[in-house]
Amino acid sequence: MKIASNHNASVRLNLRRPGRILRPMRLTLLFLLLPLVCCSGPESLMHPVDIVRFPTSVVADPDGRYVYVLNSNFDLSFIGGSVSVIDTQTNRVVTSDGTGIGVGGYGGKLAIVPGADGDASGILVTDRDNDQITFVDIGERDDSSPPVMSCDILGDDGFCTGYATSSDPFGVAVKPARNGEAGHAFVTTFDGQISIFRIGDTVTPDRSALSFLSSHAVDAGAYGMAVHPVSGVAYSTSKFANSVYTLRIADPEANPGEQASVDVARSLIVSNGTGGSDFGRGIAFSQNGQQLYVAYRSPPALVIIDTSIAADGSARNEVVDAVPLASGPAAVAVAPAGPAGEERVIVTMYDQDMFAVLDPAARTVIHQAKIGDGPFDVTVSNGDGRLRAYVSLFEESAVSVIELLPGASQFSEIARIR
Repeated sequence: MKIASNHNASVRLNLRRPGRILRPMRLTLLFLLLPLVCCSGPESLMHPVDIVRFPTSVVADPDGRYVYVLNSNFDLSFIGGSVSVIDTQTNRVVTSDGTGIGVGGYGGKLAIVPGADGDASGILVTDRDNDQITFVDIGERDDSSPPVMSCDILGDDGFCTGYATSSDPFGVAVKPARNGEAGHAFVTTFDGQISIFRIGDTVTPDRSALSFLSSHAVDAGAYGMAVHPVSGVAYSTSKFANSVYTLRIADPEANPGEQASVDVARSLIVSNGTGGSDFGRGIAFSQNGQQLYVAYRSPPALVIIDTSIAADGSARNEVVDAVPLASGPAAVAVAPAGPAGEERVIVTMYDQDMFAVLDPAARTVIHQAKIGDGPFDVTVSNGDGRLRAYVSLFEESAVSVIELLPGASQFSEIARIR
C-alpha cells in the first residue's frame, strides 16, 4: 500500500413515464451520510494513493492517457483523502513515486487545468472538509513517464491545502485562458455561493496558482458547474431549486490589477409537475456548446437545454426536452460514441446502481445496465484509439471501465479498478 508523500425562461417538463425499475434493497445512501462522519478521526496515517477508496470524482487527461481519482476518507482510517492516477493503457493505478498525492479527507469534484499546449498542467480539488479549493500541480511528463504531482500549498499535516471558499464546496469548472482573457475557476458551495478564482499560468513561490476574485449568491444547494466551450459563460445547477444560473466574467489578462466584471443571472427556471425537493445534479455541454445536459432528480430525467448562440451573441437557454431516467441521476459525460462519431450522453444513476447511454439527437435512452455499487461520477477518456468511460463506484471503492467504441463490446464493462 503506497502512502501519499509530501512531494429567465420557465418551461414545464412533461415526461414520458419511464419503464418500471425495481427499487434497490439498501436503505441508506452512504454518500449522503458522508458529512456526518467525515469531520475528524484519531488516525494518523496518510491516505494511500495506490488504491481506490470511496471515490467521489474522476476526471480524464485531455489526451486520454491518465484518469485522476479523488479518494475520500469515509471510514476515518486516515487523516485525509488522496488523488490516485489510473493509467488507461493498463487500467491499473500507477504506483510510481510522486504519482498521487494527499488532499483533504472529504473531496467533492475534480477539474483539469489545461496548460498552454492543451495538456493538463494541474488539477483542482474541492475540499469539503476544510472549505477550500486545492490546486495540485501535475508537472511536465512524457509518454514514457507518469505525472509527478506536487502541492501549490502544503499543509502542516502533510497533505495539500488551498484557498478558502464559502461553506461546503462541491462543484468546480475551469474556463481556460484565451482571447486575452485570464483563466478562471468556478466553485459551487452548498450554502448557495459561487466563488471565482483567477488561475495563474505557473506555480512559483511569488505567484499563487489561484487568486480569489469574487463570490456570488445563488440558490442554496449549488451543485454542478460547467463552462460553455464557445462563449466561456459558466453554468450552475442547484440541488434545492429548479434553476440554472449563468456567470459571465470579463477579466483582461493584460490588466491583472483591474477589478473583474461578473454578470450573474438566473437564466432558467426549470419547473415540473411532480414536486420534490431534489433537482439539478451533474451537468455537461455538447462538444460544440449547442446543448447542455443536466442530470435531474425531480422527476428523474436528463434535461436537454438549447444553449446555442443567437445572432446577438447571447445563448438561447431554452429547455427543449427531458428524457426519463431511473431514480437518482448523478453525473453526466459526453462522448463521440455513435456509429459515425455522433455524440452520446452517459449518465450515472446512484440510487439504482446503473448507468444509461442516451442519443441526444433522438432524445432516447439507447442502453442502460447495472454496474457496481454507488456509481457517482463519470469521465470519458479519449485518446490513442481508445474511448472509454470511467465511473467512480463510491460504495464499492472501485472504478468501473466501460467500453464506448462501437462494436460487440460497446457499453460493456471491461475492467474494475481497485
